[in-house]
Amino acid sequence: MSDMTPATFVQNPTPGINQRVLGAALFGLLCGGYAQNAAERTVPRIMSMVQKIDLEIAYADYQGSSLYRTAVLLIATFIGAAAAGFLARRKGILAGILSA
Repeated sequence: MSDMTPATFVQNPTPGINQRVLGAALFGLLCGGYAQNAAERTVPRIMSMVQKIDLEIAYADYQGSSLYRTAVLLIATFIGAAAAGFLARRKGILAGILSA
């Protein structure tokens, strides 16, 4: 039998709201950055397939267009903020704003 009484157990407190919100915001920031990086690699390839142009020309068009780059940035920011908001449980809006 064990001599351990409930007083001798080490109890790890659950993370507080602030730790959860900051952790969720960091995770949302990482998700948004990953989504932006992935989109910057795939959007020019999709452009080259749809427009039936060479891949180098599609990369040049993507780099020169502020519309494509802004759209990718906004969508990636939304993905990161949504991931942070759902992960935070409470104060999801604050976590989403912090991740953006």
